[in-house]
Amino acid sequence: MTDLLKLKETASYNDRSIKTLVRSIAMSQQQFSLILARCNYQQLRQQMAQRLRQQSPFQIQDIVLPASVKTLYTTLQANTQNRGPGQIGAAALMVFGLETVVAIDELLASTNQVRDEFRKNFSCPVVLWVTDDIVTKMIRLAPDFKSWAAATIKFEMACDELIHFLAQQADAIFSAGELNKKREIGTARGCGSESATSNSLSGPCSLKACSHTTPLLTPKLPIPDSSIPSLIRP
Repeated sequence: MTDLLKLKETASYNDRSIKTLVRSIAMSQQQFSLILARCNYQQLRQQMAQRLRQQSPFQIQDIVLPASVKTLYTTLQANTQNRGPGQIGAAALMVFGLETVVAIDELLASTNQVRDEFRKNFSCPVVLWVTDDIVTKMIRLAPDFKSWAAATIKFEMACDELIHFLAQQADAIFSAGELNKKREIGTARGCGSESATSNSLSGPCSLKACSHTTPLLTPKLPIPDSSIPSLIRP
């Protein structure tokens, strides 16, 4: 019963956060405003973003930042200017991918330097999906830009959901590791057989020498965007 209650409390908390996000977008029409939506897990972030699209009466344009992006302002400007003839601009921009940017420190520092350009050239609210780590970096590298946002709108994952989420990741990593091990064994056996049948034509066969023909799997998983967050509700 306690676990079920915690799940319901977390669901209610996220419901309130969605309503706050919808209201913030509605109150900022025809003017620039910075809205920070804080969530540490990609899966939960996608779920909440989908609910936002369903509940908001305004058109929201999604912008996904590539890992190689260098500046936030020019990237948003390029995405909002590339509209076809007669295409109506979105009432809000929703930006994903900050946690994947390689040069995130440089991006945040440059954003802080050109912060006034956002107000001059964007007449709609901009929702940035951020993690705990990104917020910490913003405080240090883009404090003036961050000060334009009100309190971050947080989305949480219940303990049971988090445990299940991490268990799935552990299983996937273990499965990929076992498959890699089987491939290594198979490759070693193949090399040994080849060496036994043609030892007069080739030198000793090593695992390293032939492993390049069988690439190992590298698990690509929805690993949390930051370490276990402090925002798990008790």
